[in-house]
Amino acid sequence: MAATPDIERISSFFEFSGVFKRADPYGSGHINDTYLCISEQEGRVERHIIQRINHHIFTDPLTMMNNGVRVAEHLRQKLIAEQATDLDRRSLRFVRTKSGTIGHLDDDGRYWRAMRFIPNAQTHEFASTPKHTFEAAIAFGRFQSQLLDLPPESLPPVIPFFHHTPKRLDALIAAIANDAENRVASARRTIDFALHRQPLCAELQTRLERGELPLRVTHNDAKIDNVLIDTTRCEGLCVVDLDTVGAGLVHFDFGDLLRTAVFAAGEAEQAIDSIHIDMEMARAAVAGYLTGAKGFLQPSELDTLAISGKLLALETGIRFLTDHLDGDRYFKTAYRDQNLQRARSQFRRVELLEQHEDELVRLIRTHC
Repeated sequence: MAATPDIERISSFFEFSGVFKRADPYGSGHINDTYLCISEQEGRVERHIIQRINHHIFTDPLTMMNNGVRVAEHLRQKLIAEQATDLDRRSLRFVRTKSGTIGHLDDDGRYWRAMRFIPNAQTHEFASTPKHTFEAAIAFGRFQSQLLDLPPESLPPVIPFFHHTPKRLDALIAAIANDAENRVASARRTIDFALHRQPLCAELQTRLERGELPLRVTHNDAKIDNVLIDTTRCEGLCVVDLDTVGAGLVHFDFGDLLRTAVFAAGEAEQAIDSIHIDMEMARAAVAGYLTGAKGFLQPSELDTLAISGKLLALETGIRFLTDHLDGDRYFKTAYRDQNLQRARSQFRRVELLEQHEDELVRLIRTHC
């Protein structure tokens, strides 16, 4: 087991005031190591977030951190121009080191970054009410709208081909051929599910390459648990986790929202047969997203929006399945077959979204 990092020492490199008191692991992310740090200044408690970047996943952490800072500052300027209230709770604020850099490189060659903690708000693994879904959907639609004037090419890719679904399928096929952990036989039915949907994998990528869909600045990991919700008013405050922000299709964000917001189940739900789609949540997701997007979507985007959920669920399941076959090197796991279970959970979502695609098409047309 890796040694517990000295968070007090790491915290001392950043521009924080007060006396360090303690730090606790925070959140349930699969990738980075996150800590909530408590300090005290003249009797006043201050909280901030410190993260150790997973350099195995983010091989260029400076680019990743720079993209996040640039987007956060762009969004903050938009809010200022709109004369938004409660500004510090509606935008991420990254904290620089005492030497002025955006991150600290420790003695082990690992980067750390810090940001202000946003109080009286929390994230949720899945939506509890249609209002929750509506608010999260508005937040992601507004996020895309506020970034329309930021050129997508100005944000270098952090993980190349992150949402290139055909390449994700190619990686799965390679993992099947390699069978590094002798897991293919026990995962055969799950593997077949993915391979039988090869045409779906290429749907959006083909349209993008033909010039039928425009590139936007997108979040690219728009799960419902990446929106901070006000704990009192159930209002969507702020989109968080900007690690993968960059050029993408609006479908990537709307699809991630659908696959996480319209099912009352977590990513690793073990009772697969109990996963069901909630169309009231779907209506809230469509209405919220198209409200937040404020009419900037082109007809070609609207015409293909309904396939977003099933495609992103399929892609996510393929990623989980590939990692399972490769020996669980990407996503954190608590037990041997957790990534396989995650894949099966995603593929159940694919099935349900396929069954309800016509309803989604009608919902989207209603709100256009």
